Amino acid sequence: MQAGLADAVTDKPPEELAELERKKREASEQVLARYTPLWEEWAEKERPRRQAIDLYGELFALKHQLEAEETANPTELVWGVGLASWQMSWTGMTSGVDFEYPLLTQQMEVGLDEVTMALYLRPRATDTRYEGDAFAGAQVQGAAEVERAVRLQLEQNQEQPVTPFDAGTYPELFTRAIKKGSIKYRKCLY
Repeated sequence: MQAGLADAVTDKPPEELAELERKKREASEQVLARYTPLWEEWAEKERPRRQAIDLYGELFALKHQLEAEETANPTELVWGVGLASWQMSWTGMTSGVDFEYPLLTQQMEVGLDEVTMALYLRPRATDTRYEGDAFAGAQVQGAAEVERAVRLQLEQNQEQPVTPFDAGTYPELFTRAIKKGSIKYRKCLY
């Protein structure tokens, strides 16, 4: 087939070859112009699917990693609630170090429905933890008071545990904790 095409164009004068090339290019551009919007529409719809496939793959791999971990060096899966964004600085530093970490964490587990192969994430039956070690380690004034206030609040509200699916379970906790200590948060997202 290729040899036949090559033979067909070898006898043509340069002007005719240029015209054939121009027509091929125009036809290709028309096809591309018709195809591009269709592809862009498909790509827009496909993007969330690809993100879901990627997330599924990551969670599936994480599930196997968690199951295969040695008990001497376990990996932990947690979800975080309430992002503290703060700039930590120490004496002698010209600029601070940005610090962002969730204030509360809850241990999670990844499960697999053997029939549908659907993955699910759910909290483990453990207490919500306050993650203030970095503030205490940096000797932030008021860090101990904040930790006591948060722990007390968590103990008093055990019948309604913290969950990212119910915004009513944590804003008061953060507000009280921030007011209790002298830690100044640039932002607290929940």
